[in-house]
Amino acid sequence: MAYTFIVLNTDRTDKGSKTFTVPKLALYLMMALVLFAPSVTYYIAYYIVAPNYLVKEAKIYKEELDTLREQHALLEAKAESLEINNGVLKAEGITAREQLSEITTRIEIAEQARSTTSDRVQELEEEKLDLERRLAFYEKFVTPEVDEEILQCFNISIRQEGKKLKYGINFLKKDQKDQTRLETTVKLKVLYGGSILNLNEDSSIGSDRQVSMSITKDRRLTGSLSAEIPNDGLHILDVKAYTKDNKVIAHCWKPF
Repeated sequence: MAYTFIVLNTDRTDKGSKTFTVPKLALYLMMALVLFAPSVTYYIAYYIVAPNYLVKEAKIYKEELDTLREQHALLEAKAESLEINNGVLKAEGITAREQLSEITTRIEIAEQARSTTSDRVQELEEEKLDLERRLAFYEKFVTPEVDEEILQCFNISIRQEGKKLKYGINFLKKDQKDQTRLETTVKLKVLYGGSILNLNEDSSIGSDRQVSMSITKDRRLTGSLSAEIPNDGLHILDVKAYTKDNKVIAHCWKPF
């Protein structure tokens, strides 16, 4: 069975009408297509396309959240490490200032009473100058010598095994939006002495004292270095990172 459609051409008399014959099944299919096309389009957009898009967006947000959590954990570890180191050095500084105050008072008493020999006065003066020099070194040491603080270093771990020091150091770019690869040189040295005011530098020389490092956002540098230091007293691992222009871009240290 089929349906016949006649199209009359009323605008032109030189052309007759046109006749179209459409099978019944084809006509019903076209009508169904017109009726159900909007519903099918809505179903595909709402139940297939939209969920896939939302899953991709959720995955991106989850990755960003994980990155922020990692950065937060690194910064918390750095804050804890700096608090411990500053506590040790602060105690050393307080002791040094108390010693300096005591020596200064003794000099004043000696000069006023004039009962102490001139040699003793000279000895106390030299002791005072030595303490002042050590205090100046202390103030310089606790203030990081950084030309431009591009990196932050923290969370230093140290384990001494005979004449070897196993170390691990976290480095983090201050500008986390900077994704360029940075080439640096990390230089390590070991200081030792009876206190922070009386430190000597380990004279050992080796290729392990200078390490090349590439960093994009953050990384942990691990390795070992040879060190000839006495077992007693205060030991400090001093770490500095340099650019190719030999500028200091990070400085940190840890007693061990």
